[in-house]
Amino acid sequence: MSNHSFSTFDVSIDFIPLNVAVYEYVGDGFCIVDFNTMAEQTENVKREDIIGKRLEKVFPGVKDFGLFDVLLRVYEKGGCEDADLGFYDDGRVSGWRKNRVCRLENGNVIALYSDMTVQKDIESRLESLGIILDNSINEVYIFNKEDLHFTYLNKAAQKNIGYTISEMQTMTPVDIKPEYDLKSFLELIEPLMRGEKDFLVFETVHERKDGTRYNAEIRLQSVNRGNTEQFVVLTHDITDRKNAQSKLLESEEKFRNIAENALMGIFIYKERGLYANQALVEISGYSTQELYAMSPWDLVTQEYKEQVRNISKRRLRGEKFPQEYEDIKLVKKDGKIRTVRISTQTIMYGNAYAGMGTMIDITDIQETKQQLKLLAQAVEQMDELVRITDKDGIITYVNDALVAHTGYKHVELLGKKIGLYKSGLHKKEFYKELWETIASGKTFRGVFINRKKDGQIYYEEETITPIVDDKQNIQYYVATSQDITDRVKMEEKLHTLATIDSITCIYNRNKIGEELDIEIARAKRYESSFALIMFDIDFFKAVNDRYGHDMGDYVLKELCAVVSKLIRESDRFGRWGGEEFIIITPIIQKEQVMLLANKLKDVIATHAFKEISKVTISIGITLLGREDTKESLLKRVDNALYESKNRGRNRVSFK
Repeated sequence: MSNHSFSTFDVSIDFIPLNVAVYEYVGDGFCIVDFNTMAEQTENVKREDIIGKRLEKVFPGVKDFGLFDVLLRVYEKGGCEDADLGFYDDGRVSGWRKNRVCRLENGNVIALYSDMTVQKDIESRLESLGIILDNSINEVYIFNKEDLHFTYLNKAAQKNIGYTISEMQTMTPVDIKPEYDLKSFLELIEPLMRGEKDFLVFETVHERKDGTRYNAEIRLQSVNRGNTEQFVVLTHDITDRKNAQSKLLESEEKFRNIAENALMGIFIYKERGLYANQALVEISGYSTQELYAMSPWDLVTQEYKEQVRNISKRRLRGEKFPQEYEDIKLVKKDGKIRTVRISTQTIMYGNAYAGMGTMIDITDIQETKQQLKLLAQAVEQMDELVRITDKDGIITYVNDALVAHTGYKHVELLGKKIGLYKSGLHKKEFYKELWETIASGKTFRGVFINRKKDGQIYYEEETITPIVDDKQNIQYYVATSQDITDRVKMEEKLHTLATIDSITCIYNRNKIGEELDIEIARAKRYESSFALIMFDIDFFKAVNDRYGHDMGDYVLKELCAVVSKLIRESDRFGRWGGEEFIIITPIIQKEQVMLLANKLKDVIATHAFKEISKVTISIGITLLGREDTKESLLKRVDNALYESKNRGRNRVSFK
């Protein structure tokens, strides 16, 4: 064997795009016969220095890291063997090699291998990064740029969205964003696709696997993973914030009525004032028009201006940070200095971030006490449900609205554990998260499913806020809530009415039409196709005429139950009208859909429908063509259906 080629393959080993080494078994070990140029560079040796030398002299650690054993097995048994090995224990060279070792016809052993050191290092780093991402409290998604399919979601995302990683790998962002179709989503991310922007931040709506939706704030950024360009989606659930905004806007009149009668100053601001109640006018001495022309920091003494300006700017950027009381010096219009206690928070107002706050003049302690007393009286007049518990969850206060709403008397509630309201419909994890949140001093917001005294279940949108003393030790928890049972039931009913056929419990015409639009758009985008099946029940009018409409409804429901068990999870099934139905079968060949259609026909024909000897269906099939529109596709499949009817029914026709 020469230094540049070997007889088994008539080619120079220097032209093989892998590391190549050839060994000859001599005595009780191996000698190096040949080394190609790439292997010289990888192992940092010169061919002329090592040819003819024993392997363990050149690489002293060869027996320790396992290569010698692999070479010996292949030499004795023949054939080939693959091995990933860590090089080297002698301190001269280190790293990982992926080997394929084979015995040649002349008895020599050849090793073809690649240096996997960088890849192993990357895999290790990726594993560490994956652990960090998996345990992040924020939702993280990753999807491909080319086909938009998800490739990763962390634990937080899986928990909130409800899908598993394997389920999401068949989906795209459009599948969980009901407000976007494929076209509008591509338009949204076009600046990232073209590299015009480094990232996008926007708000959207996500739909969970169970059909519920939540508001999400998205940061979308392009990254390279290996040779594949992908998009990383960092998601923050902002449903609470959105609900608070909606609630504020919907009850603006109620808010103003309460605010105008409150003894504390209430204000909303952006760069300038947006709202100030009468109490704030009296505290500051400025008119509402004058306050609307001022910034929050214009009202304070010089020593507080920078502090108030920084906090205000952070609020306007949408930052969320703990709501804290601040005692500062206010300069009234007449120049008098008053000490006021201010609390602010970040809200959404007019589709943008704003600050909202309250102000109490605490200069006169007696006046402050009176204000607090009146505020407590105001709570009793509110129609929101209010309860206060100590830090152990023992009820210490409930307002009249809560007593009237739940049916309990004051004496039946005071001194009892807050768990008195539990319905048993929440998992333990819900209450665990609740107590961990408020015990850490944070506010908890959520929808509770509670039970009244008479056993009636109701939904309660509730906010629980810890109350702390001067040393920041939690003393009480204040909970305010509203009964949203009617809204929850209405939302569930509207969702069902909008998408589900009331008789068969499959998609209705409107929903299956939307699914057809989505599938056509997806196929056009990825230059793919799908099959459309249309079928109806043969002589269904005769069933209604002979057995009555109740039996007709039974046949519709029973048939749909049978069909639903035969189709794939990825197929969409809907009632097109009367006894006519549509099945959308993505990514399927003609032969496959013909087999499916004939199976449907045969199973229905042999299924035992009560009181009816036999039910058959006629089926039409077509595939989406490159120039097809929704109208042309439906017309062609309809023609195929009528061909089956004209040929005698209980048949399958393809066009």
